[in-house]
Amino acid sequence: MGPLELREYTGLDAVGLSELIRAGEVTATEVEAVARVAIAQADADLGALTMRTATTAPVRCGCLPRAAGSSA
Repeated sequence: MGPLELREYTGLDAVGLSELIRAGEVTATEVEAVARVAIAQADADLGALTMRTATTAPVRCGCLPRAAGSSA
């Protein structure tokens, strides 16, 4: 699989995205980048005001919290 495209991203739920990351097909950083594009596009389409307050530090440092019960 190549870079994650917006079309593919919008067709997946959180479980599907997680499976792609675990399989090594995409990185969390790639998913984050596409998510930001989706947010910007939705904002433009809706004319809504969005505040981008999320930080990328947890993704970049590899210290995202693990789901409860996760052994990976």
